Amino acid sequence: MDIKGIHQHICYEKNVNTKEYWNKKHAPYSKGKLPNRKLLSIITKHIDVNENVLNIGCSKGNLCNYFLSSCGSRAYGIDISSKAIFLARKNYPRINFKIASIDKIPFDTNFFSLVVSIETLEHSNDIFSAVCELIRVLKDDGKIVLIVPNKAPNKKHNWIFTEKGILNLFKHTGMKVKTSIIKNRDGVGKWILAVIH
Repeated sequence: MDIKGIHQHICYEKNVNTKEYWNKKHAPYSKGKLPNRKLLSIITKHIDVNENVLNIGCSKGNLCNYFLSSCGSRAYGIDISSKAIFLARKNYPRINFKIASIDKIPFDTNFFSLVVSIETLEHSNDIFSAVCELIRVLKDDGKIVLIVPNKAPNKKHNWIFTEKGILNLFKHTGMKVKTSIIKNRDGVGKWILAVIH
């Protein structure tokens, strides 16, 4: 890997980043909770009414519903787990949910004003395809809100990130990147928050 600050990590659990794995593990892996208030306020300040917003790794669809009901946006969600998407469609039938991964996003080019990816990029098998897909579906004046664990090796992660690594990953895209370190949901670990535009 020639990008400083990003390290490929060996997953210690076999087939951890497959649809089959996440379908089996869906119930314990995600309660479908909304991010904490601070994180929600960071995300929502980038949302305009009637704009297309994509939530990658949408789980049961709660964040997409928040985008629709509280922000007035047109929300879309993808998740690799068919069980998650089944529940999301059942809970929020007005929202467009699809079974898909971050490295093959099934939407048109230049379609979204905002793409939100919370703790998904580290699971990607092909980080470069994932970044290309994030940029491809984004409108020219759109933004990406990306959240990844900060230097946190985990047996379910393919990648370990630093702030410098995120900056380097997007360096050649011509996009501006602003990063910061924030506490994660449980307040114990840390996340890297990147706003890319």
